[in-house]
Amino acid sequence: MNPHFLFNALNSIQEFIILNDKQQANIFMGKFADLMRLTLDMSNKNEVVLEDEIKSIKLYLELEALRFEEQFAYEIVVDESVAVTEIYMPPML
Repeated sequence: MNPHFLFNALNSIQEFIILNDKQQANIFMGKFADLMRLTLDMSNKNEVVLEDEIKSIKLYLELEALRFEEQFAYEIVVDESVAVTEIYMPPML
């Protein structure tokens, strides 16, 4: 996990608190906590299922979208024929 991203994420939470936007602070903190837990869990493994890697990427992008007030769009497309629970890969690739 990039230290720059961690710093920016914590600053975003702080900004939501300063602006008294409790709902956004809560949403952001929940997603940030989920991403941290997933990252820490994956860091102890040699391989993870593609499903977890996609979940991690989605959480990261959701946080960035919140931080930039939805100013960018993204789409993660996985072909239906891909067995995301059966494909293993190095974590945080």
